[in-house]
Amino acid sequence: MKNIARTFFKRYKIIGKNNQIIVKTDDKDTVLTKYKKVSGLNIEIKGSNNTITLTPKTIFKSSKIIIEADNANLSFGTSPEINNLSVFVRLGKNQKLKWGNGSTITGGYIELCETNASVTIGQDCMIGWHVSIVATDFHAVLDKKTKQVLNGPGNVVIGNKCWLGHGVRLLKNANIPNNTIVGAESVVTKKFTETHTVIGGNPAKVVKKNVCWDRKSPTDFHNRPN
Repeated sequence: MKNIARTFFKRYKIIGKNNQIIVKTDDKDTVLTKYKKVSGLNIEIKGSNNTITLTPKTIFKSSKIIIEADNANLSFGTSPEINNLSVFVRLGKNQKLKWGNGSTITGGYIELCETNASVTIGQDCMIGWHVSIVATDFHAVLDKKTKQVLNGPGNVVIGNKCWLGHGVRLLKNANIPNNTIVGAESVVTKKFTETHTVIGGNPAKVVKKNVCWDRKSPTDFHNRPN
């Protein structure tokens, strides 16, 4: 038993009270004990009242979640591929992450480093390599005279069936509607409202309208019989 516990705490370092890792099924919710772990996912928590919820069909590989906060709530729906994802929650409290069913990623990170910061990712999204989603400015911008904070917390929202290309950066207040393609290396800083578009550039803007996308290769469509 001592060897099992030692292996667990090397992988899951959890310090604080009322922290839970919950596996949801149709029948019940199961709280993982300290002797169980999620394959492909490293977790470290330093804080209290934090919850991570996932399903048996949430498939992680080489991913990690680090929480240094209180009252954070991270929820992952079913996904066949969450690869090389790093989630950092710190410098505040009450942060939220919601990962929709069927959404995948091949490598990137999410930063929730401010009180009340949140990231919502819709269903059936495809997120490419080196994508960063950052719902904070990290450092304060102050009024010179009053010292009042000018850059409060913000959120990031990604709608259903969105495709984020390689190296995309979503910053605080980015909001992408359903059926949007975000071009490689684009930087998104504001809310977009029109669906079925391609947005790209720094800062991102609409570059093409009336489009949709598919996970299949273009070759699959070229080879279709007439």
